[in-house]
Amino acid sequence: AVALVHGDQLIAYFSTLQGADSVVAKEQCEKMILQRLPGYMKPSDLVHVAEWPRGRTGKIDRKALPKPTVGTQNVAAPRTPLEVKLLELFC
Repeated sequence: AVALVHGDQLIAYFSTLQGADSVVAKEQCEKMILQRLPGYMKPSDLVHVAEWPRGRTGKIDRKALPKPTVGTQNVAAPRTPLEVKLLELFC
């Protein structure tokens, strides 16, 4: 498994043994993550990788991993001057 940050989201990549159902494996991973990790460490999405992309040295090529398909969050427009300032500072 590999975990990477894409934007402001943590994405976990995993692979399975040949012939294993990736949907069932994803559900099992999510269940295990919920049991073992606090909420703030939970990845935004789990992405199944059939075969790990490798670089010339044999290490996993993180840049070649598939992009996550996590949807964007619905963000409300700032309503007060304070919210505008906070948005300018942190976004």
